[in-house]
Amino acid sequence: MERERNAVSQVGTEEYQSPLVHITSFIVHAQPGTIDLIGAAITRIPGAEIHCASAAGKLIVLLETTTLQDVIDANRRISAIAGVLNTSMVFHQVEAADELDQVI
Repeated sequence: MERERNAVSQVGTEEYQSPLVHITSFIVHAQPGTIDLIGAAITRIPGAEIHCASAAGKLIVLLETTTLQDVIDANRRISAIAGVLNTSMVFHQVEAADELDQVI
């Protein structure tokens, strides 16, 4: 569980801890005509944003959280929104927060 909260990295001979960031994307299938309402509900979820949406009823949702439980909870909240037919996770990556600012 400690790994869930912090990543231990080594710089030289010193160890330090950095919070983890979970980066996740979902495809949300919704009833056509409900995209605006569903999009508004999704953007009220902490860390969630709509990357794109189609009138046919598909949304791509990006989610950035600090724990896996937050990812699970967000998925459940999205799935429970009226008009959502299905939510599929298509990407999940965990990184140390301080490593996200490094130039590759």
